[in-house]
Amino acid sequence: MKAFVERSVPLNNANEKAASPLLLAARCGKIEVFRYLTEIGVDINIRDTNRDIARHKAAISGSVEIIKILLDKGMSVDLTNAEDSRPLHFSASKGNLEATKALVKRGAPLSNANKDGETPLLWAANGGKIEIFRYLTEIGADINFLNAKGNTALHHAALSGSVKIIKILLDKGMSVDLTNVEDSMPLHFSASKGNLEAMKGLVERGGPLSNANKNGETPLLWAARSGKIEIFRYLTEIGTDININDIKSNTASHHAAISGSVEIIKILLDKGMSVDLTNTSNERSCQKRCSFKQR
Repeated sequence: MKAFVERSVPLNNANEKAASPLLLAARCGKIEVFRYLTEIGVDINIRDTNRDIARHKAAISGSVEIIKILLDKGMSVDLTNAEDSRPLHFSASKGNLEATKALVKRGAPLSNANKDGETPLLWAANGGKIEIFRYLTEIGADINFLNAKGNTALHHAALSGSVKIIKILLDKGMSVDLTNVEDSMPLHFSASKGNLEAMKGLVERGGPLSNANKNGETPLLWAARSGKIEIFRYLTEIGTDININDIKSNTASHHAAISGSVEIIKILLDKGMSVDLTNTSNERSCQKRCSFKQR
């Protein structure tokens, strides 16, 4: 780096994503390079194309030392990027506990949300970062916060498959059947992502298997549509209704045809489901995959 500087290489020049050497040093947690660049006067307030600053990058790398340098130089702990995400969002999503603690210690707000209505706690749940999640709940982060789509921390934990985060939330009294703006439950999310242990954890705590969202889709239909054979088999084994239809009269067989899951279709046929069932468009399941591809 010093050799480049001695040859008068411009240090504020950026690559195609507008990432300058200083931002790259912060992103990679290269404290010696970062400190050197700041000492020779490189602009610490430069942003990339997503309007991320050096502190966002340092939060991603988990570099507490770089974060401290920036805060000591007067950089606000609450600066946002183009999506209104803060450094605390990034440290939470990457599971960087010490960086998260450093930001919180310097006043980073726990409840500030980005444009999607996501708080750092929701990002931690979505990433399955149990240590971060536990820490944020212990210092008072709101576990009941909803994002712009009405998804709770439990929805996010179901997506990530984090059984431990699911248990924390349910032990704190969160309802297992909370719905988002589409009336989808955490069970829907665990089904669609194939997170079997998360699914079992929700079912064991009373997650209703027959509740449908606004499209009339149950978790079993989401599992079929996503081709999640282990989830689908588990749900059928514990007695979930395989004959339920969505609002367009699509059966589990129609949904399995969209995902192309031969195994799920075979399970349904072995259980006696007719291959001739039609939906409101008069499509049979054998026609569904082709029509879905054409849309």
